[in-house]
Amino acid sequence: FDVVDLEGHLPSLSGIHVVVQSGSAAQLMFVDGYEPTDVVAGALMPEVRVVLVDSFANPVTSPGLQIGLQITEPQGLPPLRVVAPAENGMARFSTLRFETAATYRLIAVLDLINAEDLYSEPSQPFEVEPDVPTQLTLALPPLNLDREQTAGVLWNAFAVELRDAFNNVVLWDN
Repeated sequence: FDVVDLEGHLPSLSGIHVVVQSGSAAQLMFVDGYEPTDVVAGALMPEVRVVLVDSFANPVTSPGLQIGLQITEPQGLPPLRVVAPAENGMARFSTLRFETAATYRLIAVLDLINAEDLYSEPSQPFEVEPDVPTQLTLALPPLNLDREQTAGVLWNAFAVELRDAFNNVVLWDN
């Protein structure tokens, strides 16, 4: 670009080359438009992207960085351990699948060897809905073994549940 003194006191300079060097990693962010979205259990999610930026929001492009994803909600699920390389400061997660129907939130993590790990803010919540029903299950009430059961008497307290291939209960409005 060119530098010009508008008051005419200095000669103009042409062809100055400016290089912006990113600072050290300061924040992980889910990229707008590439955040986790609602899906059906077992389906491939649309690509999720996470960017690593310095304190001025410039991408941190250090080679060899690996960004991971973790589940923060719901509690009690097996841990998610997915890692992707940060190319030009961005990690792309294109093979995510969730089988358990629930409301989820993800968090991005950068493990730093000589400093505290960096964590993103949690993603917006997204839903994994049950897939189409593939099986019927019979849900019996718990038996009271301390009480006599009379043979030939019909039980009236049982339920039939529709479940998908991942054993999620499918709620049916019909």
